[in-house]
Amino acid sequence: MANRLGRHYNAPVALSLHADREEDRDRAPWWDRWRRRRDLKWVHESIEAADRVAYVNQSLSNYCPDGTLLYNMIGEPSDAKVVPGRIVCVGLIDYYRDPRPLVRALAIIASEETPMLKLIFIGDGPLAGRAKQLAIELGVDNRIEFRGFLPNVEVLRITASAQVIWTACTASGIGKPHLEALSAGKPVIAPLQGRVPELVSAYQVTDHIERAYWTKRFLNGQYCNDSLRGHRWYRDNYGSPAEMEQKWADWMWH
Repeated sequence: MANRLGRHYNAPVALSLHADREEDRDRAPWWDRWRRRRDLKWVHESIEAADRVAYVNQSLSNYCPDGTLLYNMIGEPSDAKVVPGRIVCVGLIDYYRDPRPLVRALAIIASEETPMLKLIFIGDGPLAGRAKQLAIELGVDNRIEFRGFLPNVEVLRITASAQVIWTACTASGIGKPHLEALSAGKPVIAPLQGRVPELVSAYQVTDHIERAYWTKRFLNGQYCNDSLRGHRWYRDNYGSPAEMEQKWADWMWH
């Protein structure tokens, strides 16, 4: 269904392979037996049709190479210039992606000497008005831009220009904004409740205070060793489109 929608709207498709629940993890041995008896051609076709594929946790590790970002066909906007102090958040602004903790974190960072600080929201939703009102109350409305929904090419360009990517979703795993950020080599700061995979676990935060702490470190260039792990894994395993295509074909035969 996702692939059909992507083709219909001529938009990139990000496919994630999920098994987040405990009962799904227990089902992994059953998957092995089922795989030997069934033709998984339809699964492979879905994976090949997607522009970008990620896998979420270890229970499907027999079906995926070791890593989280499997491949990326969308491409990276190489001409995008990084804007100092720019933070970007992409997604619906709704009750599952409450932007108000992000606004509070921004206020903490803005209380220090950060003249270039700017938070850009790409997307819209029912909580956008409340976020704008909170920004006014905290005195940071001049440091926040609400861009609304944008074409995907523009989203990729703005993502590549950010120093840090924020996500607010507390109800799902890794999503398309995560993948776009990781493929561009950006650190991602996400809520702990979102079950974002181990790739960004060092930056899963429980509140706006932790979010502000990690963001200040990243804005100052104090990256931890694994902050670009996803980008390095992708670069080392799929250095060029030709290499990626060959390695992906080899894996599919296995």
